[in-house]
Amino acid sequence: MRDLTLRQKQILGLLAIGMTNRGIGDQLGISENTVRTHVERIRRIMKASTRGEAVARARELGLLD
Repeated sequence: MRDLTLRQKQILGLLAIGMTNRGIGDQLGISENTVRTHVERIRRIMKASTRGEAVARARELGLLD
């Protein structure tokens, strides 16, 4: 698995606390569409079908606190 970028790690952390794409965008000052693109890339990198699965895999790998 290739490494996540800093931005992807930030977004993954916000996904883990249940934030929506809109909420993440507001928090980080980026558009909802940009968040959606990052989430899709995170899912691909994590080989996950859903955002929840991506978060679960990240926890298993110790990428989240």
